[in-house]
Amino acid sequence: MTVLDQHPPGKWIRPLTRGGEAATGRMLVCFPYGGGSAYAFHELAENLAGIIDVWALKMPGREERCAEPAPTTVGEIVEATIADLLRLDRPCVFYGHSFGAGLALDIAHVLESRGHALPERLILSGRMPPHRKYSSLLINLSDGELWDYIREQSVIDLPPDYTSPFATMAIERVRADLDLNAQLTYASMKALPVPIDIINGRDDPLIEVAALDEWKGYSSSAFSNNVLPGGHFFFRSAPDPYHALFHNILKAAA
Repeated sequence: MTVLDQHPPGKWIRPLTRGGEAATGRMLVCFPYGGGSAYAFHELAENLAGIIDVWALKMPGREERCAEPAPTTVGEIVEATIADLLRLDRPCVFYGHSFGAGLALDIAHVLESRGHALPERLILSGRMPPHRKYSSLLINLSDGELWDYIREQSVIDLPPDYTSPFATMAIERVRADLDLNAQLTYASMKALPVPIDIINGRDDPLIEVAALDEWKGYSSSAFSNNVLPGGHFFFRSAPDPYHALFHNILKAAA
């Protein structure tokens, strides 16, 4: 039984822009941060309309798949995502933020190990190089502290009570994704023959800006290290330079 046989078609990687299932050109595949969802990329998708089709990972347990059991292993996510990518059979660029950056890199390594086509480019943000230990900042927070962090990063006003049903659900989702994050292996630590673009917020508490050039060792092709204003969710606080950078990167990848 192959990977394609084990996973139903078109459930994990879904289009955010109009080209959709019928399109055949290049696509940007987005992987959300821990606790996040495909919705996080809607503004980026709108900004890139007409330039590239934007797709995103939609995992069980969120958005329209909220009634489905959430995955408990990275392996399940990797296999289901690869199955969708192989069915689509389109040239693509991967973009992942934070947990999504690690996941995108894991998937790229597995694709290479199996002799499948690699993404044309990896755009990774909110993430330290793989050999650097992931920050324990979020892992060590109490539920109340973690909820305060979520509220600080949110684009909408959230109630302060971390014991409310909504807060409890959000905290559980973030902690589950932190568990998944701990399973990331990057499959192999060798450099991939793919250009890598790193994007991070200058004031991100999860990042050591001085160490970001170490990402260079994970690509045997082109590399760029981009630091923008803002914290971990810099794309919310400074969307204009973020969108402009994406336009430049995708032009270089064309």
